[in-house]
Amino acid sequence: MAVGLRLDGSGSRRLEGLGGASRVTSADVARESGVSRSTVSFVLNYVPKQTIPEATRQKVLAAAERLGYTPNGPTQALSRGRGSTVLLRLPDFPPSSIVAELDRGLASQGLMLVTHTAGPGRQPALSLAAPVAVPGLTPFDARQVVAFQARGARVVLPGPDDPPPPRDDAGRVVGAAQATHLAWRGTVRIGYVHPADPRLGPMSDRRHAGADETARRLGLPMVPSRRMPDDGDFTPILRSWPAQAPVTAIAAFNDDVALAILNAAWVLGVEVPSEPAVIGADDIAAARYACPPLTTIRGSNKPFGAMLAGWVLQRLDAGGVAPPSSDEPPVWTPDIVARASA
Repeated sequence: MAVGLRLDGSGSRRLEGLGGASRVTSADVARESGVSRSTVSFVLNYVPKQTIPEATRQKVLAAAERLGYTPNGPTQALSRGRGSTVLLRLPDFPPSSIVAELDRGLASQGLMLVTHTAGPGRQPALSLAAPVAVPGLTPFDARQVVAFQARGARVVLPGPDDPPPPRDDAGRVVGAAQATHLAWRGTVRIGYVHPADPRLGPMSDRRHAGADETARRLGLPMVPSRRMPDDGDFTPILRSWPAQAPVTAIAAFNDDVALAILNAAWVLGVEVPSEPAVIGADDIAAARYACPPLTTIRGSNKPFGAMLAGWVLQRLDAGGVAPPSSDEPPVWTPDIVARASA
């Protein structure tokens, strides 16, 4: 059979024979890059104990891309001694930066992240292809751990014997930090605003409780709350709130809620931070461009998704039994980003 190279629409070269396109192999990549097949295997399979010069690694990767090389999953699994798919079980929450952080951390070691959202009416995660690791944002029980291990997962975390994931959900630190900052700036009565999305309700309740407990501890009145309307227009609530229960500052569940409050204040001609001050949480990119720029909360330690990726990789390297690193704090630590709104 005559075999040659052809350019596809993207400019990449692909092997072609009389019967049509032929699968590019590691031998083809070795010839293209001028290195041995074993070197190609070490590079493309991300073998951690092999020291390959960076220039050689880049040459192999460039050749693989030019030829349109696609790794063979079962072959890679045999070479590595494990598969390369990591299944992240997500609660039924709105999307967050955690997934992107985790994906970057795993991709750097040649692992592919697949997400599965748990919830009523959805296929069970066990129906998916067998992953090498299954991390979650909430703990797995013993039955779930055994079930995933039976499907080939080497790592399932956090399990019942693991510490809870290092995230704010376990505590009330965001609301406490918001109330502490507002009290420090002279606030005498704090209000709290929940998000419209009911899926965030439990997390928001904890943040509200943290703000309320902290306010009382500091000698301030209890913290009343309101809920953001489904259409995101907080104007009617802000207009009536002062008459019902006057507040001098508002702690919002997150920055998205806080920005809606700032917009309502602008519509009503209410001056922030004098009546009232507003503080958010998460420090999203738009917060600094709000009018006035939004005071908010952000984590002072490594992003949770990156921490979770490190935990997965650490356990894979240790055969699935290593505990979390001692230098990773188990609790999300808040920092105040002070701007003009509070």
